[in-house]
Amino acid sequence: MKTVEISAQELKAWLDKKKDFLLIDVLPPEYYNEKHIAGAVSAPVYEVIFLEYVEKLTDNKRKTIVVYNESEDSLSTTDAAIKLKKAGYENVFEFSGGLAKWEAVGYPIEKGNVVEIPIIIDGKYEIDTENSVVGWIGRNAKYAHHGKITIKSGGLIVKDKNIVGGDIVLDMTTIKDDDLKDDALRSVLETHLKSSDFFDVENYPEALFKFDSVEKIKAARAGTPNFIISGLLTIKELANPIEFPAMIVPMEDGVINGQAHFDFDRTLWDVHYGSEKFFEKLGMHLVNDMVSLELFLIAKLR
Repeated sequence: MKTVEISAQELKAWLDKKKDFLLIDVLPPEYYNEKHIAGAVSAPVYEVIFLEYVEKLTDNKRKTIVVYNESEDSLSTTDAAIKLKKAGYENVFEFSGGLAKWEAVGYPIEKGNVVEIPIIIDGKYEIDTENSVVGWIGRNAKYAHHGKITIKSGGLIVKDKNIVGGDIVLDMTTIKDDDLKDDALRSVLETHLKSSDFFDVENYPEALFKFDSVEKIKAARAGTPNFIISGLLTIKELANPIEFPAMIVPMEDGVINGQAHFDFDRTLWDVHYGSEKFFEKLGMHLVNDMVSLELFLIAKLR
């Protein structure tokens, strides 16, 4: 759907002439409160009730509306304009240059409280084992099973605002399947995974990932991996190097959140069951060599 754009100069002229129109800042409220074009009101487009916000501002579908965001690099004004047009608003304009363009030409803005962006604080962090999650997925040609493994302990070390190392200890005796609804079938699978065919948890009750390299990915955008983690993964007392992308995000109150998902070849850790590398004519017992892990970690400053 085509949208109609308005320039900074045209918008300034409308404001100077006190033209009857509605100027909407579509950014989240904390950024609107930090700064906005003088005379603008807030209706955050990222919220599912965006149109309800607008309806509270005007019930006149013929009202002239101008929407703007931070800069021309974002699609949020176009998104807002399209939603408004689809909802029946007839006179919608998009100021795509946003605050960046408005400030660049020296036009007035209203300022409030600055949004503080959390930073990584130096120190030792402990992984919150109760609220962190390690998930697994195992597959064959026909099925996939997924579940969780409990984190026993772990931590991070931060120096000069950079993560320089850390470790995660998994309690392999807690391997759990989440997809099978039948209790008996689920118990059979979990027992098999804990047996010597797979992870032999009686003899090897723990797995360890110890890392000492956390390399920042240049120009990574929010919502995408921003670091490469490298270290040694030890399973059944066999240690092999492993590397994967991760998202590491500092939160408030000395908390670091981490997310990652990656595949690893289980056979490198002597987990041989069902692998065609080691057995012939497996038939229905063939199991993929690659296992997926998904990490959601919360680390708190000690």
